[in-house]
Amino acid sequence: MTGVILHGKIAGRDDTIERLSKVSGYPIVSKWPPRGIRARYRMRESHGAILRPLDKPRDTVKEENAVLAKEYKSAIHRAYQAPRKKPIILVADEAHQTHNDLRLMADCEGPLMRGRPVCSMWSLVQRGRFVSYHVYDQAEHVFIFYDPDRDNQKRYSEIGDVDAKQLVELTRQLKTETVSDGSTISEALYFRRSGNQLAIVGI
Repeated sequence: MTGVILHGKIAGRDDTIERLSKVSGYPIVSKWPPRGIRARYRMRESHGAILRPLDKPRDTVKEENAVLAKEYKSAIHRAYQAPRKKPIILVADEAHQTHNDLRLMADCEGPLMRGRPVCSMWSLVQRGRFVSYHVYDQAEHVFIFYDPDRDNQKRYSEIGDVDAKQLVELTRQLKTETVSDGSTISEALYFRRSGNQLAIVGI
């Protein structure tokens, strides 16, 4: 199983992805498929890669989005055509950007709708109501944080067959903590779509 993380921030803007690279061994590459013998070797050895096309700022957001869209589209289409013996998990970080800003919703709906056994897509979402409904229709394992948006609450509750009022009340009680770099981390509410199970994941 190979993991391919679609990461849209410019190099140096998110140290979390740098830490993930070190822990996972996933090389950070700017092109898809990865160029260079070393990058390809590291991807095979670690069973994955982080696709971060923006190694430096472009003149405009439009130009940056064009770079991201080109490389993301290549990764999505190649993953969908992966050999049966080499399945791939695509991780869209963040799905709102991928679906809307990069206009790749239709491309993402391929693995979301058809469910090929060789390609699945995990979606990280902050703005729930602006992404494809297939993100929710196909999700088996869901982790959510407190979200006061009523439309999002309704969508989330529909996935796991959970009462919306219960979901809101449970997420309101999630504990948060400010860490040394000033960012906030939080407990998450987990539910499984097919099993109607609820659990709180600790910090």
